Parts: sequence; structure tokens; C-alpha cells
Amino acid sequence: FSTPHDDKSNNYRRVNNYKKYKQYQDSVFNVEKNETIQRMAVEYETEKKEAAIASLSQQAEIQALQLSQRNQTIVIGFIVFVLVITSIYLIYNQRSTLRKRKQIALEQRFLRSQLNPHFISNGLVAIQSSLMEKDVESAGTYLTTFARLMREILENSRKEAIPLEDEISMLTDYLDINKRRLKEQFEYTISVDDGIDKEFDMLPPMLIQPFAENAIDHGIVPKGKKLKIQIDFTKQRDRLEVTIRDNGGGLQEKVQADKNSLSIKIIRERIALFNQSLRNKINLEIDNWNDNKSDVKGVQVVLSLPLV
Repeated sequence: FSTPHDDKSNNYRRVNNYKKYKQYQDSVFNVEKNETIQRMAVEYETEKKEAAIASLSQQAEIQALQLSQRNQTIVIGFIVFVLVITSIYLIYNQRSTLRKRKQIALEQRFLRSQLNPHFISNGLVAIQSSLMEKDVESAGTYLTTFARLMREILENSRKEAIPLEDEISMLTDYLDINKRRLKEQFEYTISVDDGIDKEFDMLPPMLIQPFAENAIDHGIVPKGKKLKIQIDFTKQRDRLEVTIRDNGGGLQEKVQADKNSLSIKIIRERIALFNQSLRNKINLEIDNWNDNKSDVKGVQVVLSLPLV
């Protein structure tokens, strides 16, 4: 049998054991709690890092996409630029080729107009006439001048520009031949300004001769008077001004002939073609002039050329 003292001792032991149990339970709970908290912290940090990695990966993908789009834009822009430049080049090259073809065709027409059968036939007839008159010296001089003129026309027609002295030489031979052929029915003078260097100042070939030809063809009239042709070369700053003046009566008497002049028409076409590639354009003016004191009238041609 137990005594009250024993019961009291047992109760104390049970209480003490219970306290130890609770302490142990709390200790285990705290450990588990700490482990849970640590595990949750680790999971949080892991998720945070994974989220950061995912964010960085997404940003990298966005940047890669933006870079790809930018590269595509650059490539497309470059392709468009190349296509535009190529198109411009092809158009320019096509126009340049067409212009050269027109130039060649026009020069061929011009050369044929200078070597027309009528002029050659008249020249040979004049030589024959001198020989028949037994004027061998005159015929020899005429033939030499005629041959030189043919050579000058053929050589100069192949060049884009020639020295002024070559143009004047050809022009002089042409006028001399016609003067002999027409039995001195006209006279001419050629003057060159002191500021012009005939050896170095260049101009397109055979631009002046057609106007001299036109003055001869339409200026000589059966009135017993002598046709006078004055050709002046002057320098105006960086331009060469050529004035061809005659006393043949003016445009009203030969306006229809001028309109039908093949050489003048071709000259206008040549000037228009030259002006397509020149910054300083060639200017041409054809008009009447008259001297009120002597009542002399005629045609004046003013040709203004940029020095080449």
C-alpha cells in the first residue's frame, strides 16, 4: 500500500516528466520550425534567383529580337539603297549612251552636210575652169587649199574641241575657196581680240563655218554690190564671243531660206546637245542689224561660247 507521501512523490515526478516532455517537444518543434523556415528561405532565394534568371533570359531574348529586327532593317535599308543607286546609275548610263548615240548621229549628219556633193562639185568645177584657162598656178593653189580644207573638216569633226587657231584656219580656207569660186563677189575679214590665246583657247569644231556659209548663200544678190562678211572673236571674262555680220540685206529678204538651211538647223541641234552637259550654256542669237548712217543692213549672228 502506498502512503500519502509516496503519492505526492509520484505526482511530483509525473509533473517533472511532463515539463521535460514539453521542453523536449518545444525543442523539437523549434528545430523543425527553424528547418522549415530555413527551407522556405532557401526555396524563396531559389525562386528569386530563378525569377531573376528568367527575367534576364527574357531581356536577352528581347534584346536579341530587337537586334535581329535592327539588323533586318539595316539589311533591308542597304538593299533598298543599293537598288536605288543601281537604278540611278542604269538610268544615267542609259541616258548617257542615248546622248552619245545622238551626238554620233548628229556629227555624222553634220559631216555629210559639210561635204555635200554640191560644194565638192562646185570646187572641182572651179579647179577645172582654172586648168582650162591654163592658169596652172591658180589651179594648183586652189587644189592645195581644197585638199587642206577636206582634211581639216575630216580631222576636226572627230574631236570634241579644237584650238581657236585650227577653227580659224579651216574657216579661212573655206572662205578663200568660195571667194575664188564666186569670182571675188564677196570679201571677208577675221579679227581676233588681243586677250585671246589662239593656241590654248578651245571651242567645239565647226560651229562658225555654217553661219559664214549661210551668209554667202543668201547674202549675195544680183545688185552689183559686193557682199562683206565680218567675223570678230572677242573674250568676255571666261567666254568667247563670236560675231558674224554681213551686209546681205537682212533676214526679211531670206527668212524662208534660213528656215530651210540644213547646216543652221544642225548647228542648233548640236548646241542643244552640248548644253545638256555644260554648266555654262552656249548662247546663239540671230537677228537683223543696220547702219543708219550708210543705210546698210544685213544679218548679225552672235555666238557666245564657254571656253573649254
